[in-house]
Formats: sequence, C-alpha cells, structure tokens
Amino acid sequence: MGTRCGCWGIGLVHVLFILPIQIGATFTSHTITISATRFTLGPAPFTTRTFVGRPAVGKVGTPVRVVANHYALSLLNNITVHHYDVVISPEPTKSLARKVWAEWERAHGAKLGVMAAYDGVKNLFAPKPLPQDHMQFDVVLPATTEGKRAKEFKMTVKLASTINLSELTSFLAKHTSLPNNVLTSIMALDPAGRSFFDPTSRPVDLGGGLNLLSGLFMSVRPGVGTMTLNTDTAYTAFYKPLPMVEFAREVLGRAMPPATQELMPRDLIRLEKMVRLLVVTAKHRGALNPRSRVLKLTRTSAAKTKFTLSPPAPPAEGAAAAAPAGATGSPAKGGKKGAAGKAAAVT
Repeated sequence: MGTRCGCWGIGLVHVLFILPIQIGATFTSHTITISATRFTLGPAPFTTRTFVGRPAVGKVGTPVRVVANHYALSLLNNITVHHYDVVISPEPTKSLARKVWAEWERAHGAKLGVMAAYDGVKNLFAPKPLPQDHMQFDVVLPATTEGKRAKEFKMTVKLASTINLSELTSFLAKHTSLPNNVLTSIMALDPAGRSFFDPTSRPVDLGGGLNLLSGLFMSVRPGVGTMTLNTDTAYTAFYKPLPMVEFAREVLGRAMPPATQELMPRDLIRLEKMVRLLVVTAKHRGALNPRSRVLKLTRTSAAKTKFTLSPPAPPAEGAAAAAPAGATGSPAKGGKKGAAGKAAAVT
C-alpha cells in the first residue's frame, strides 16, 4: 500500500493531503470543492504495479560460495494436497488436542487408510481425500488414572480447499505471481512440530531442578527456484524426572525439613511457582500409577495436613416410594440391597 501527497493554498493557508493508494488499483482524477472553489488533484488515470521488479543481480565485488543449513526439497507437480478445517468440541488445550489427534489416528485414520498431518490447531492436510467432504468422528480418550472418567470429544473435519503443488513450483520459478494457494502449500509442507528433542541425550544440569537438552529445529522455507528445509540446533529447559521431595530440595537449594515441620513462607511461594500445573505420578499405588496436576501446595506440613472423607449422601425420604416400578434395582449378594440399588431408587 502506498500514498500520494500534495498540497494546495487558500490565501495564506496551505493544506497538505495524503491519499492512500491500494496496490493494483486504478485511480481517476480527484476533485475537491472548498468554499465554492474547485481544485483538481493530479492527472488521471494511473495504475500501480503489484510488485516492484528487481532491476538486476549485483555485479560489484567478488562472488563467494557459502554453505548454508538449507537442503533443497524435490517437488512433484502432480502432487495434490487436500486441506481440511478441524473443529474439536469441547475445545481442548493445545497439548490435549495432540492426544485427541493421536487417538483419531489410532481409531479412525487406520480404518480410512488416510495418513494426514495436523498442525495442532485447526488445519489438516492429507495426500488423498477422505471418503466425504464433511465428516464427524467420536474420539474417546481413555481414563489414565483411577476414579477419572474417559474424555469424549467430537471431531468435525470439513474440506476447505484442494491444492496442487504445481502452483507453488510455478511461483518459485517466477512464472506466476503470488496466488492464494501458495501460502497454504507452504503451510502444508512445514512440519507441524518444528523442534525435536531426544530425552535420552546427555543433558546439561542447570540447577534448580532443570536440565538443558539439545535438539533439532526444522522449517520449510521458499528459496530461489525451490523449497528448502532449514535445519538448526535448538535448546530448551526441561524439568528433571525426580521424586517430588528431591526436586523440592534442588529448587530450594538445601535439604528439606522433616515432615513435622512447615516450610518457610518464602520457600513455599518459590516452590509453588515451580510446581504449579506440573504433572506428577504417584508411584506407591502399584500398577495404577495415577497422574495428577499440581494446583497449589498446602500451608501445613504433611504430618498436620488432614482431610475428611465424606460418605455418599443418603437417599431422600420417600424417593424409593415415588420411584416407578422396576427402578429399585436388583438386590446384592446375600439378599440385601446394595448401593447400586439405592442409587437406582433415587433416580
């Protein structure tokens, strides 16, 4: 987008005007009337170009060959990519959406014979079409811990566009301008997960319960005449896989107090900031190993922290008599009605 400027004078007063110019637009002469005086703003018509062409390649200096961390990609003109919009209900977090997608691949993708790439948000790319342009799937994530229910999601997949990579090839060869499908083609070729880390590699101890892992970063970029895969090293910090007490000791930098003693308020705040929303696994439950997310820490020590386990609420009086026939449930073993029968009588 450009601008066109000019000015006119009325007596001793000069007025500056700036008109926006849209790329690719054609303008005719503009006329403004002020106090019955007619002003003509510039000649007409004129047309702006889509892009300003490069005059030539630089020729001054000595050519130098450099080695870059880019690898050329071979593109086939007859490759067709099918782009789908994905909507998951209820809307999950980004990490949970990855789990929903993995379960979809296991439960539905194999049956449909479709291998697709999902960006973790709302875009799905597949080398061949799904049986229908608009499909809905039920995805159930099994319960990972005792006492928690399985999570159910509805995944809706709708065809957005069909892209042929020949358009991208023509654009890179400077045969065409920038069509809308080129940006979508680049997005389809770009890896959904750009950084990869090997948890078995040798970490660097950062202290405070953190390790530094090295990994690989990848990204697909348009180059001169071809697409390239840009690779680079990546580094990020991870929590150490430690017992919770040992992790707390590393965060605070000293030995933990006994179970009968509380932490100092400043230590409690510091530790809570580190472990908030962290997923921990209980190792004392045998084969169950329930996983939980830390929300906050108690202000009392483990020896002084107690909770009350409330029994189930008894059924309301008269509920059993008001229940329809057959809703009282079957008796449990020994001829006595069990808890299931009581629940059925209430409902």
